[in-house]
Amino acid sequence: MYSLPYDFIEPPVWCPVSGQRTAAYQRVAEDLMQRISKGEFGVDGRIPTETQLIGQYKISATTARTAVAYLGRLGITETRHGSGTYVVHRRVLRINATQTEDLDHRDGVTSQDSWSTDVLAADRVPSQDFECLIVPASEQYARLFEVEVDSPLVLRRCWRSVDGCAASIESGYYPPLVTGALPRLALPHDIDQGTTSYMAENGYPMLWHQDLISARPPRPEEINFFRPPVSVSILVRLRISYADRGERVLRIMETAYRSDLHEIVYDVAGRGNSHPVDQETA
Repeated sequence: MYSLPYDFIEPPVWCPVSGQRTAAYQRVAEDLMQRISKGEFGVDGRIPTETQLIGQYKISATTARTAVAYLGRLGITETRHGSGTYVVHRRVLRINATQTEDLDHRDGVTSQDSWSTDVLAADRVPSQDFECLIVPASEQYARLFEVEVDSPLVLRRCWRSVDGCAASIESGYYPPLVTGALPRLALPHDIDQGTTSYMAENGYPMLWHQDLISARPPRPEEINFFRPPVSVSILVRLRISYADRGERVLRIMETAYRSDLHEIVYDVAGRGNSHPVDQETA
């Protein structure tokens, strides 16, 4: 783990807003972040060299190096050996969550799953590694699936990358009710058309979905996969899919997204003004 050195020549600067002393490297890094956000160095341009930073901010070489290292740990810049330090430009993938289960929206495409379809439509390159496991039902999932705690669930997990960059982990849980009728779900092979299409074609369409959105720090396996900057959290979408509204749960899908690489979109229909306007008070 990288630790920041504290042998600064410059004393900390008093911050009137927070009432705390700010280290010199933080002051420099924050100013550089403002300059980056204003586009001073371009989308993926090079920031000033160490010598230039020393001259611009009147700081020591140690402070300059620490400020640059700090920006790197935040994922804002990256240092290229022999070339310099550059602003990191990440293309954000837009996921329309209201369409991921909509087979009609896919225009009959069943040769690939909905995620691959969306990534390709964004002119990006999808790739994924697949695994299939048998796991015990947690108390929460047992309640949703209406099974006993520790009942065997099939877990189908995809480790997904976009343009070669690890981007998301999708974990789908299936109860015995579904896997007993559709044993292919329990096989250690990916289903090219996607499980939504496969289940619908075989008598188990999922007609109602509920999403729970949350954010948290990355777990160890996510750190190993994503290698995210320290400032990046994990955006989690837990989708509970029902046979229909008020009916049995057929699947629980937990997707962990690298928050700096995704934008989740929902289309929400408005009901308009359902109450007539009182003409006397209008």
